[in-house]
Amino acid sequence: MDWSKLGYFESERLCWKNRIRDRNFAKEIADFKTIDYIHVGPHRTASTLLQTFVFPLLEDKRTIFSNEAICGRLLDNGVGNVSKIHSLSPKSKIIVVLRRQRDLIPSAYWLYVKAGGVWLYKQFVRAILDIKKYDFYILLNEYFKFFGKNNCLTLVYEDLLFAPERFYSSLFDFLGVDFNEYKEVIFNLPKGLNKSPSRLCMKAICLLNRVLFLFFKKAGWTGRDMQGILPDTIDERLRKKLVVYFRIIDKILNRNFAIKGFIEKINKQGDIEALIYEYYKVSNVKVASLIGRDLSIYGYY
Repeated sequence: MDWSKLGYFESERLCWKNRIRDRNFAKEIADFKTIDYIHVGPHRTASTLLQTFVFPLLEDKRTIFSNEAICGRLLDNGVGNVSKIHSLSPKSKIIVVLRRQRDLIPSAYWLYVKAGGVWLYKQFVRAILDIKKYDFYILLNEYFKFFGKNNCLTLVYEDLLFAPERFYSSLFDFLGVDFNEYKEVIFNLPKGLNKSPSRLCMKAICLLNRVLFLFFKKAGWTGRDMQGILPDTIDERLRKKLVVYFRIIDKILNRNFAIKGFIEKINKQGDIEALIYEYYKVSNVKVASLIGRDLSIYGYY
């Protein structure tokens, strides 16, 4: 079976819906009269946290739109979307969150296999690199060109983990809101939302997707709002149920530190991590200079 000819199919994204859990939830971007700020993602950079708990706090003070797919769906680098967003809301200010690619790409792979993807991790990585996805120097320059550098905020995901006050202070300053007013609420928000399973679990789910393909002859992901290729079919319902069981088993195994360590050891893919690091290294150095941050402290280069 030539899996390289399968694995990912998506429809063109012609519109974006707001994913912030407030009164404007699911409202299309074209239906907003004005938008003060647009959070563009990308995926797996605390978007759920911001959309569910942070941005809703400000719905009476600022009009914020958020959809992480603006930075591109899984196999789209998102650069072409910048001009589209500018044509829809040229006076908006932009919020982008960076994340170290060695962590971001495995996390994005979880979205891929969860939705039915049949590519193994190495093949997925090749596809990501081929389209220059997560090349933040290219992406940021495009936003700066259309919206102006001073109208764009670049946050760093690792700050959220290791220097959260810096992350939130930068965000609230950009939004023109006093962070101290929300500080207590912010620092009591839940942690670890949408955490990815182990790489062994992801590999197992990928193999499950392949087995189901052999039986049902369907694979990939249409890209329709996080749904599988045919979400109402028997095989897709079966696959989703089995994915839940796989995750439960994975969580149980990872509670034991010895087993967790063994799983991580046998699934360590240092060659692929080195490939990702080297591929983005030069670009990340340029990004650091562009935004005035030392990203080497977080291993970007």
